Order: sequence, then structure tokens, then C-alpha cells
Amino acid sequence: MVMEYTRKSLFAATSRVVYAEARSAFARSYRAGILGERAYREVIANFKEEWSAFFALDVTDGEIHPPKEWTKHQDSCNLSYGRYVQ
Repeated sequence: MVMEYTRKSLFAATSRVVYAEARSAFARSYRAGILGERAYREVIANFKEEWSAFFALDVTDGEIHPPKEWTKHQDSCNLSYGRYVQ
């Protein structure tokens, strides 16, 4: 679904919160043994390098608690951002 929205958009945006969420997901994958130490370090290095290319929006209270119609059929608030930016 995210890829579908991205293909239809002029650009994709994310929130600054995603940086922490992604780093947390990478760490959980490492602790769970899904990523080995080398792969984990590689993922972190690539993510840090690529993060500057992302269009990251600041988070406001409105995005933390989005209107119900934004999230009614969405799996995450990040998809709501896509709808908001459109």
C-alpha cells in the first residue's frame, strides 16, 4: 500500500519520529538474531547516510493524535502523513 501511494505521488514524505522508530526496529532485529552484527552495522550506516535524502516533517500534536478519518483504514500514522501532504 505504501509503495502504491509513493508511485502516485510527486514525492514521499515521512515524519522525524520515523528515524527513532526505524533505529528501534533495527535494534530489535539485531537482538532477535534476525540481523547479525555486520548486517546490523551496515543497515545503520546506510540508514544514517540515506536519512538526509528523506523529506522529514516535524511532528505536531495534530499528527500524534490524527483525526479518526485519517487512520480509520490505515495501518499507521505514517500513511496519514501521505494523505495530509497530498
